Amino acid sequence: MLLTSDNIGEEFLRTFPQATAALEADAGADPAGRVDWVFRHDVMPHAIGDPAALRDVFAWIERLLQSTDTMIEYWTAVRLLGRTLDWPEWVPLVEEHAGPLLATAMSR
Repeated sequence: MLLTSDNIGEEFLRTFPQATAALEADAGADPAGRVDWVFRHDVMPHAIGDPAALRDVFAWIERLLQSTDTMIEYWTAVRLLGRTLDWPEWVPLVEEHAGPLLATAMSR
């Protein structure tokens, strides 16, 4: 199922149920922006060093990259690809775990 602004919150919590409290606590009005923030600041840091969690993180990134929703595309391009995945702790993980869409996006 493609991610949209209408279903991203539900799909995110289905994939990362441990982030429920953090997502509910975020006061942002834009669902894609709320998910982006919680994903980058709550889910991703806790995945480092956990192979199963890293698989979920990179599978989620592939789903984000499949979306044609403009708000999801914006948050993914500006915050996730443009900032977080360039952080020193993520560069080697991206090189090791990137799926085909992420590998293509990072090579641009």
